[in-house]
Amino acid sequence: MSHQVGGGGRCQDCEKLRVLEAEVIHLREENRLLKERLDSLESSAVQKGWYKPSIKSIEERKKPGRREGHVGAGRHKPDHVDGVIPKTLQTCPDCGIKLGDSYDFRSRYIWDVPPPSLVKVTEYQIHRYWCPCCRRSVEAQSDLLPYFRLGIGVWGWAYVMHHQLNVSHDKIVWWMREVWHLPVTKGALTQGLDSLAKHLKPIYDGMVDDLRKSPYCHVDETGCRVNGVNWWTWGYRTEDLILYQTEHSRGSQVPEETLGENYPGGIVSDDYRGYSPLKCLKQADWVHLIRKARDLTETKKAHQEHRRLYHHLQRIYHDIKQYLVTPPPNTERPKHYHRFERRLKRIIRKRYETKGAKQVAERINRRLPEYLTCIMHPEIPPQNNPAEQALRRQVIHRKNSSIRSETSAKTHDILNSLLATQLQTTPNPLEATHQILTKITTEN
Repeated sequence: MSHQVGGGGRCQDCEKLRVLEAEVIHLREENRLLKERLDSLESSAVQKGWYKPSIKSIEERKKPGRREGHVGAGRHKPDHVDGVIPKTLQTCPDCGIKLGDSYDFRSRYIWDVPPPSLVKVTEYQIHRYWCPCCRRSVEAQSDLLPYFRLGIGVWGWAYVMHHQLNVSHDKIVWWMREVWHLPVTKGALTQGLDSLAKHLKPIYDGMVDDLRKSPYCHVDETGCRVNGVNWWTWGYRTEDLILYQTEHSRGSQVPEETLGENYPGGIVSDDYRGYSPLKCLKQADWVHLIRKARDLTETKKAHQEHRRLYHHLQRIYHDIKQYLVTPPPNTERPKHYHRFERRLKRIIRKRYETKGAKQVAERINRRLPEYLTCIMHPEIPPQNNPAEQALRRQVIHRKNSSIRSETSAKTHDILNSLLATQLQTTPNPLEATHQILTKITTEN
């Protein structure tokens, strides 16, 4: 009986072996087919270019256009037409037989830009007169740029292309030569922009005086290269103006000289310690603090206390923004100040296990009064986003163009400051530069 059981066991093992062998053969065949398919896809990807196929079926894909029931959107029929060009036929394009008169037509409206016009040269005959009272020659006041051979239109375009569109000097010269057929050298272009900045410097100095009288300003800095050497571009922003200064130092003496010794307002800045020596009101940036706490929650080693810390800081910042919507009278502000102060101190005194949470708590402890300056002075914002937005144009510019000298750096500061300030009230860059350059002609 035991021998029969053993024989039955061997038969079962043989049956399992046959099943496994059949499965191995099936898998080998499937592997071969998959390799052939992979080879064909790789070869076609090299020839035609690989693309990621859509995981949605044709029925599931969104149809182009607006949804059913919504009014369609498109370019409407123009209110006026600048020109009409008839397209006629004399013979049939298929058989070549002569055709008679047209019995109907259909209209197609094309929006296009005409080729740039060539340079227009104008002679201004400025008449002179002898004044018997003043005993000197006088002449009619001119609305032209002083000592410039090129007009406001040319310099306005160069101004916009370099400081708004971040086009390099070489490309601007190419555009003037090839498109406008205006012979201009790179040296003439840079010297002309330097001369414009020299005429506009009194306006720039007036902006510095206005900055020193402002109730608050946003301050930030970013690196730049001047003739291959590391410099720094400082950005100052108030409600009315944007000011840039390119200096060789990132030290606290730069904002001290710009704002003056007795600056009456407050500054909003990030956690850079170069602002600590300034003797004025200081508001620490809440956005940087919350961003630091948020980054801790997004790391691979995120801890539960990171999420709690991030949540607590978000709630405090939300309450501060709600407080600033309708701030209370001066007599009630100390009570709210101490309330927010206690909430921050609870975060500081808590014992944290992770290094990141300890760093955030130390950051708050180091500048705790500065995070609550806006409570006692609601006119000062609690975040420094405007300064970062103002410096973004500088960051983009340094990636496309370079500064070769200290004179070019000063030119860049003056022209960029005036343009960024003017764009706050005049969004069109061409109109903004025209208004800036017109100030040169009216003052002269």
